[in-house]
Amino acid sequence: MKIVRNPSGDYPDCFVSRMNLEQFSDNSTDSVLFYGYASSIDTALRRKYRNYKNRFYLNTEAPTNLCAGPHSTFGNNVQQQEYFTKVFSICPYTCDWSNNVLKTQAKYTPIYYPSNETIFAEYANKSYDKDKVVDVIYCGQCFAIFHLQLIEMISKYKYVWTTPQFPLPLLATHSNVSSDIQWALMNRSKVTVIANILAVRPEHTVSLENFPEIRKNKCFSHIDIISYKHDKTRLAPQLKTRCFEAAMCKSLMMVWKDAWNVIEYWFKENEDFVYWTDGEDFHEKIQYILNHYDECEGMIESAHRKVMNYTSERFVRFAETEI
Repeated sequence: MKIVRNPSGDYPDCFVSRMNLEQFSDNSTDSVLFYGYASSIDTALRRKYRNYKNRFYLNTEAPTNLCAGPHSTFGNNVQQQEYFTKVFSICPYTCDWSNNVLKTQAKYTPIYYPSNETIFAEYANKSYDKDKVVDVIYCGQCFAIFHLQLIEMISKYKYVWTTPQFPLPLLATHSNVSSDIQWALMNRSKVTVIANILAVRPEHTVSLENFPEIRKNKCFSHIDIISYKHDKTRLAPQLKTRCFEAAMCKSLMMVWKDAWNVIEYWFKENEDFVYWTDGEDFHEKIQYILNHYDECEGMIESAHRKVMNYTSERFVRFAETEI
């Protein structure tokens, strides 16, 4: 299978840009995998491979790509992806909506974030007792009240908050650090806090309204689009790379238990990660974890073994079985 990527639509230094799927590319003349958002709308690439029998796309932007609506500057994402015969998407709900509601020509399959295991290899044998000098880390931006509450909670401990936002928000400890530095910080943190959510702002709901049957997509079924056009930000599910990064970096995942819990497609509660529900539950659990961290090693190792099944090479080999 030939593998092609246009990197212009991705952050230059992020989990997706470091997948390095191209290393597994061959000289196939009938099967091709596109990845990187810009590749899906690259007219030159689409023209070059239009006669290939198997045209696959790895979609790592769902369901965010739907929030711009079908009339965005970049066009209708659903229609654009009809070019492909199969779409591997990180959003299982958009897969179900596309296959069973929209009945798209392209067939959608839920997939994990493929992890380039070589860049995380140095963390595989780190010592738990002397290398974990940070209690808890959060990596991400602050888009909603929920995020403000999360930051306030972790600030009670020896914490790190890395964010691409600038100027540096109050309580943030690191801004615009490289992926390598962020992963090193994660590896040195006992706990990584994760929220697999997307902030859906009022302007997004206006755009979503233009998609047919959008409320049959479980991501947005709770949003009354007409009523909330001018209302506050809502939350929707979005699988985060942090789940796979934390597992690779051997940091215990503490995941907010939301209405969807998309992490359960790839990891198991109390075997690979711990849920928290609210502030009280968070503080109770993290204090126990920090005081009994040796009890968590089994869970951390389980998540690491599992994520080694979600590598870049494993994904490519799986995609090849779909030809």
